[in-house]
Amino acid sequence: MLKCSCTPNPDEKGTERVKVTTHAGACGICARWQGKVLSFTGRTPGCPTLKEAKDAGLFHPRCRHAYGLYIDFDQEIKKLEDELQQGKEPGKIEKRPSVKPSIAVTFKELGTYGLSGELYGGEVPEQRIKRLVKEGKMPAEAVATAKSFWESRLQEPVVDPRGIEVIVTMDDLYHLIVDPRIWRRPERIEKILTSVVEVVESKIPGFEILISEWEEDGKKIYAYAVLSPDKTMKTAHVVDEKKIRQLKRGAKVLWSK
Repeated sequence: MLKCSCTPNPDEKGTERVKVTTHAGACGICARWQGKVLSFTGRTPGCPTLKEAKDAGLFHPRCRHAYGLYIDFDQEIKKLEDELQQGKEPGKIEKRPSVKPSIAVTFKELGTYGLSGELYGGEVPEQRIKRLVKEGKMPAEAVATAKSFWESRLQEPVVDPRGIEVIVTMDDLYHLIVDPRIWRRPERIEKILTSVVEVVESKIPGFEILISEWEEDGKKIYAYAVLSPDKTMKTAHVVDEKKIRQLKRGAKVLWSK
């Protein structure tokens, strides 16, 4: 078993978490830990520890999995989505409004700020979903349906039109289904990846934005997804054509169908 040489320093804020790698064909012991964010010290509430994962069998002899420093890109992705929400060209906002936690959070806000530690007090994705269900903001049945779809269709990488294998971890799923247009139809996660028509450069270094469109029930559906450098789907939203135009404005085109 190998691990990243950049072992987290617990004394440095925000560097006490690591992320487990993901591989196709993982054994039953390791499958549940794929893509999981683990706490190096146990200081992150609700986050399993590296020791717990090892004690459960992860990193067994000949195991292909490894772990590396986990950097939370949520705030950068949120910044991009803030710009789109305000109808401004990405990268041009001088100052973003502060978003305060509120029980009266609307689904529209959840869809826009679903990745924000600022909004959700630094909750890990699964905690956030459980809280939303408890507060009546999301049906438990929708979560169960999304998890079932992930188990049947998304455990293996999804190949996009470029031939790129895109990974959707269970934690990523919990991010994605915050958008009601996705938890109502979780099959749209796969559709977003298989219906990419254009890829543009993100303002976040190394990230890509996938632009997708397809026909659904006689209507044209538009969506976008943010892909991390390790080809993991970090966020996705079903939007209108206007937001797609805003997203593409001034962005460097990396690929077009």
